[in-house]
Amino acid sequence: MMKIWLLLVGLLFAALCSAQEQESIDDLRPPTLLGKMAPEYPVQKWINRESKKSDKKLTLLYFWSTSSPKAAYIDIPRFNKFAKEFGDKLNIIGLSNDAPEFISDIEPALEFPYAYAPEAVKNFKIKIPGYCYIIDPRGKVIYEGFPLLEGETITEKFLKKLIKKHYKKK
Repeated sequence: MMKIWLLLVGLLFAALCSAQEQESIDDLRPPTLLGKMAPEYPVQKWINRESKKSDKKLTLLYFWSTSSPKAAYIDIPRFNKFAKEFGDKLNIIGLSNDAPEFISDIEPALEFPYAYAPEAVKNFKIKIPGYCYIIDPRGKVIYEGFPLLEGETITEKFLKKLIKKHYKKK
């Protein structure tokens, strides 16, 4: 009987910890924009090169910060790869509210356009760096999330699926 009771207490504890973890992740998310028109994302200063808006391509907005090691070691190399592979159908834009002098000296270098864009961070109500949106050619949000979180991961397969569904050929 004692073993059953300990097992039940352990399961309850695990469930509570899991719920608290999910709750804390949800607390870090900005209000949902999924299925809605994306807010404006004005750029105050392009750091490496300007991105041109396209009425055909999808746009991946990556809100990042130089203070996040995850950006430098995980997200940026992946998005560099995606920019090379899907650049003809997908714009990837890195947006940050870090001061331009901090952004311009990062390693590894971003191989996609990135900018100082504090108004964009404000418009999207970004709470922490590492959040992404994918916007269809009409300006509607078709993805939002933390790109490495289970169930929200942005992969090549996922991008191919979105491009096939939303990219405008004409």
